Amino acid sequence: MKGLVVEEAPYPYAGSGDVVVRVRAASFTPEELAWSSSWVDRSGRDRAPVIPGHEVSGEVAEVAVGTTGLSVGQRVIGLIDWNRDGSLAEYVAVEARNLVPLPAGIDHVEAAALPMPGLTAWQGLFVHIIVRRERPHPGAQLSLFDQDEGLRHQVFLTDTPHAGGGSAQFLEVRHCGHATVEDHIRCGKTTGFGRFPSRHFAINSTWLELSLAAIDLLAWMRLLLLDGELATAEPKKLRYRLLHVAARLTCGSRRLRLRISATWPWRHELATAFHRLAALPRSAG
Repeated sequence: MKGLVVEEAPYPYAGSGDVVVRVRAASFTPEELAWSSSWVDRSGRDRAPVIPGHEVSGEVAEVAVGTTGLSVGQRVIGLIDWNRDGSLAEYVAVEARNLVPLPAGIDHVEAAALPMPGLTAWQGLFVHIIVRRERPHPGAQLSLFDQDEGLRHQVFLTDTPHAGGGSAQFLEVRHCGHATVEDHIRCGKTTGFGRFPSRHFAINSTWLELSLAAIDLLAWMRLLLLDGELATAEPKKLRYRLLHVAARLTCGSRRLRLRISATWPWRHELATAFHRLAALPRSAG
């Protein structure tokens, strides 16, 4: 096949969680040479030249430190990660979680042809794709197809069996709940814990505590001080409309005043929030 060459390759390195498999048989999908994931590592860096082939059958030749569940000499079959060198070699390093024991009655050549078709059949039997569409809320970012139909589409994939309670209604409710969690995580990252400032654990721990405190303050502010759209606004919107407003502090008649521009669109909401804050009951301590 064009583009393939035979040459000497070094013995593979087995990191934590890996085993080295002595390859007895392998399968190769020609189209994988056109897949971008075949040519880069998990960080997106180029790793050419590569060893193709991701279906493997063989015996465990080496078990890395910290790897459990498999032993040297055990017959195994599995599917190798796309971002790693493949099975068209004498030895290949594979994550142990991607291998299963090969029964004694199955030949290596037959077994090597099983992982990809077997995974496809399993997905067809047990994996469900749920597609829902809805009217987009005001201000939602629409994709190409959303603009064409005027409806927003959401797609998620699950292997929850129907017999185990995985009805379409149950799956949609669970997905919506998980989406809420993901929204909170995303908002938390924009509040500070998405990027830590230091390589030192103590500094990052302090940064995390401050970020969590900011998340709590924003949550209470939305609940107690704000109405309407701002009561559900994300940190970026609150930062632009309320928290980063240009203003001046002036002192006169023994009073401290915050003077906000009369042209700021959300001046009334900010003033209302300050009045509500001042009206909150003080703690007894």
